[in-house]
Amino acid sequence: MMTNPSEEDVQASAELARLTLAVLAKFNLPSTPENYTLCYEYIGGSNPPLRSALEAHAKDGTLGADSAHELFLRYVSTCNEERLGQVRQEILHLIRNLQNQLHETGGEATRVQSALEITHRELSKPLDSQGLERVISALKRETDSLRSSGMRLQENLDGHSEEIERLRGELELARREAITDPLTGLANRKAFAASLESALTDADARGHVSLLLVDIDHFKGINDTYGHLIGDRVLGFVADALKKAVSPPATAARYGGEEFALILPDAAPDEARGLAEAIRGTIEKTRLVRKRNRDPIRQVTVSVGIATFRRGELAETFIERADRALYAAKAAGRNRVATEKDEALTH
Repeated sequence: MMTNPSEEDVQASAELARLTLAVLAKFNLPSTPENYTLCYEYIGGSNPPLRSALEAHAKDGTLGADSAHELFLRYVSTCNEERLGQVRQEILHLIRNLQNQLHETGGEATRVQSALEITHRELSKPLDSQGLERVISALKRETDSLRSSGMRLQENLDGHSEEIERLRGELELARREAITDPLTGLANRKAFAASLESALTDADARGHVSLLLVDIDHFKGINDTYGHLIGDRVLGFVADALKKAVSPPATAARYGGEEFALILPDAAPDEARGLAEAIRGTIEKTRLVRKRNRDPIRQVTVSVGIATFRRGELAETFIERADRALYAAKAAGRNRVATEKDEALTH
């Protein structure tokens, strides 16, 4: 009878899983079996061509679902039979360990043990990465069956389950951090781009998608007069005003520096302008004070540019139109809302 894996083995496996999940979050890739294997190879260090190619795609901003799949096909799935053999051996070890545990639970485990023996025989055949993936899925089904039937296995099975849940929580936290601006709590520039792409993909069905670009007026003067800590408080104040003004499916994002963006699916031009005026008015009426001595900080105002999506245009063109409207609002004196029609009046 084979012995259970040592505590050191379990800890090493958990650390490898944690690092793999962290890399998935870092590259903003969904945790599919294919992407998991890709990132596992990346951190393992045994596939230098893959590592170089993955980092090159990440650096130039072209790493996405399609390019990740291509990298998998080029550097992982066709690779190395040696690596597939290693995976096969790891699965065999897991099966034997489960079989040993099942033996100790008695006759209630007969059905599941038989299923594992069938899976064991499958592994004696040549299998590609897809075949191994099917085996892994079968293993998961049987271990889930064990748990749902109320059978009591060894404590290390529960420990693995707890570790998986912990790693899942870490992955979710890492994902949130990867798409969140740490200062304001709004979506960051990467999340803005993804949300805009999603909204524009559904634009025909929605009918309207409007974009607001919001810029804090004379923000440099606020930093110069009161310091960057107060400047950060002003950024947080404007971010909070945007959060309170919208709800899903709208997206509030920090676009860069003192500039913010609101993506408004389903919002026609008049609705977008009404919301922009409400936000501008709320910010204008609020008086901020220093926490320490309650001394007032000078009035904070924002300028807002609005564009509504035109069927067939590129996202970059859509953003440029909103940016031109924002420029028009600033050119007209700031603390105001402008659209493209207003932009035309400034020339």
